[in-house]
Formats: sequence, C-alpha cells, structure tokens
Amino acid sequence: MRLRTILEQNLRLLCHERGLSVERLAELSGISDSYCWRILRKRAGIGLDRLERLAAGLGVPASRLLEEIPADTVMPPPLKRGRKKKQA
Repeated sequence: MRLRTILEQNLRLLCHERGLSVERLAELSGISDSYCWRILRKRAGIGLDRLERLAAGLGVPASRLLEEIPADTVMPPPLKRGRKKKQA
C-alpha cells in the first residue's frame, strides 16, 4: 500500500476517534486547513516537519501515522468540512 494512502487512512481514523474535523486538526497542528484537505485527498506530499506537527496535533507519535491499518478495520466515512458543534 502506498504511504499516502496509509497516512490518509490513519488521519481519518484518528480524527474520527477524537471527533475532529479537518479544520480542527489543522488548527491543532498549526497547518492550513486547505493543506490538510490536500493531504487527505492524497493530492499533496508531506514533509517530515509537517508529519510531526500532525502527529503532535493528534497526540500520537509520528510513526503511528505511517503504520498499516489491519485489513479488517472498518473505516469511518471521509472527514467533513466544518467545525464540530460544541456539546451543551
């Protein structure tokens, strides 16, 4: 499997687990939301510095973002735009 696909799947899974939108991930990582979208659509390469920033924003080691996900893992739907509404 290509590394861009592995990265995209891990980002999608981790954001889903944490209830994060792409915009919130970008904010936590100090990366523009448009760049995050391009990464998630596999239309942008990513350097090590940005990989580390994404990992820090998610609270995981950078190596976690490049681990293959088991084939039987149920993937969440693609991330949506927009911030999650605050719980009352």
